[in-house]
Amino acid sequence: AGQKAKAEDTEKEVNLHVRQDQTIAYFAAQLYTALNENDKALDMLQYAFQERQSDLVWVNVDPLLTALRPEPRFHNLITEMNLQ
Repeated sequence: AGQKAKAEDTEKEVNLHVRQDQTIAYFAAQLYTALNENDKALDMLQYAFQERQSDLVWVNVDPLLTALRPEPRFHNLITEMNLQ
């Protein structure tokens, strides 16, 4: 339970930083995936794509995003990014 609370505190900090610095949206997607918050993770990946973040080149092979790969939204995003 302690790790979950610590992760949630980190989530709050990350959300604040995403608003201030869009370049960490990919990191936020990794964090949300670890928290099993797939919808939020996909929202962050979509935002990263809109902001043209270079970290997205790893989206298909990033082991921290494995849980997102079965999601239809993930497949739609990959197609939209022409990475499929």
